[in-house]
Amino acid sequence: MPVPAGAHGQVRLRDAQGRTLRHAPATSARVVLDVRALPNGFYYLEVPTPAGAPSRQQVQH
Repeated sequence: MPVPAGAHGQVRLRDAQGRTLRHAPATSARVVLDVRALPNGFYYLEVPTPAGAPSRQQVQH
């Protein structure tokens, strides 16, 4: 997943209850999260932005 330039913090994958299932530091322009062990379903991906508030997207696995 791409990370905006100037973003700091953690990229997080959350379930419908808001629990963090996977995370990685946003230290490069691209972050990879291993989701192979997760069941199929909908998740929320939070990507930090330079402004500080994360961008949140619903993704399907």
